[in-house]
Amino acid sequence: MLIPFYIFRYEKELSQIDSDEERLEKLRREYERVAEMLDQECKNGRMRSVTGGALCELSRTVVEKLASKYENVEKEVAEVMGGKVLTYRSKELYQEALAKGIEQGLANLAAGKYQRGESIEKIADDLLMSTVEVEELLNNQEEADDDSFRMGSLEIAALLGHWKWF
Repeated sequence: MLIPFYIFRYEKELSQIDSDEERLEKLRREYERVAEMLDQECKNGRMRSVTGGALCELSRTVVEKLASKYENVEKEVAEVMGGKVLTYRSKELYQEALAKGIEQGLANLAAGKYQRGESIEKIADDLLMSTVEVEELLNNQEEADDDSFRMGSLEIAALLGHWKWF
């Protein structure tokens, strides 16, 4: 099924659907099932989250163009495919990446302060964190730095043609 173009099945009926609450609800439920199937495919690993999100976005765009004269149809389907009904994995990935970025930023900030000689207590006070949290950030930062260094060394060795030594 070409999901973004699914709405074309109803192209000739859109004016009737738009003015009939029962048919409108049926169309919404149908799109909710489609969205749920996409969500399950992403969760099961059979479809990448980015692909599922893109299909939903394309579906919403097609509906907006095709059903622009039918306010109720456009609103209902766009809500479902736009994510008001379901949270897609791509949104979850974005939130996870954002949280990880914030954590990495705090870790870099804590590491910089620590390298300048600030105490863990002072850093914790400045960042509104406990000393245990700051120590964890600093430990995680050291581990990340170690991993980056090893990977960098391997990449450099490969570029120099010494990869067989590793």
